[in-house]
Amino acid sequence: MRFHPMPLCHTRALRAAADTAALRRTCEFMIAESPHVSIHLDRLDTLEPKVRNAKPWVWPYDARARTEADGLFCAATNAAMNGGYWYRSTETGDVTQWQTRGSGSAALQDWLDAMREKRLLPGWDHVGIGPDAEPWRQAVAAMLEGLPYADHRRQVLEEFADPERRAALDLLAAEVLAGAGLSVEFGHADRLADIYPAGFRSDPMRKKAILAFLLVANNMGSRGLPVTWNAGFPADYQLPRVCAWKGVLGFSSAVNAALRDPRTLMPIASEEVFHIRAATFVAVETLAERSGVPSWLVDGALFMGCRKDPAFLAEAPPAMRVDGTWF
Repeated sequence: MRFHPMPLCHTRALRAAADTAALRRTCEFMIAESPHVSIHLDRLDTLEPKVRNAKPWVWPYDARARTEADGLFCAATNAAMNGGYWYRSTETGDVTQWQTRGSGSAALQDWLDAMREKRLLPGWDHVGIGPDAEPWRQAVAAMLEGLPYADHRRQVLEEFADPERRAALDLLAAEVLAGAGLSVEFGHADRLADIYPAGFRSDPMRKKAILAFLLVANNMGSRGLPVTWNAGFPADYQLPRVCAWKGVLGFSSAVNAALRDPRTLMPIASEEVFHIRAATFVAVETLAERSGVPSWLVDGALFMGCRKDPAFLAEAPPAMRVDGTWF
């Protein structure tokens, strides 16, 4: 199928959104007459039972983390590297997934564990980006060989080895971690993207930047620490599947065909992909509002609650296979 470029005005509006409400309004405007996706908020009642008793899921920090700021650094590193799992093979032309046990995030975690074993993790095993970093760069390049979007991942890792960026992150951590808990506003995602632009800046919907704080929220929430959340949820390719499964979202015949064609790699900045993500953002934020459950918990409840559900696995549409590293 022929994919449509995202209108520049919509991209600019997403980037200009200063808070969750503004991003939601932009998403609502984008999908109001979408030819690619329809939204049926009257079907949200089918999802409410899954989020009513939502609880945090445990996301562990690196064992060397000693402070909550260390925890945010762990989460930010993971979130920045997260994504970019689908790619087209240069040898066969087929669309391939970097995965372990059927999961891209599991493949990433296994790779990060291998980096840890070889003492190559930036900010822990290696700090610094000057001439002395060359042996570390060469070792990282060897670890990245054969991975999709390897050059981008190298740039991300170099940012996390920069002590000046870590100092800026610690200042941000002091703000969101003031007191005994975590308090996150949408603008903090932009602040994180300013510190680590290679990792977070490119996506106008801030998926990975929001994900970094969401991982911290789950870690702290699972320990009984208070979480105040006004940062939306990280819109990627998982919750659209859940929403479509329950009829909250509907896709055009062309989009359905693209999702089910294993040879199709969807342009990550296409109108089709953005409309799916925008509709999901509206649906999840509305569900959070109606259920009285914050969206960081709604996200986990829907994904963790469905990913192994036999009915979901049999009936939900496939995940979007996209050509970039935003999610």
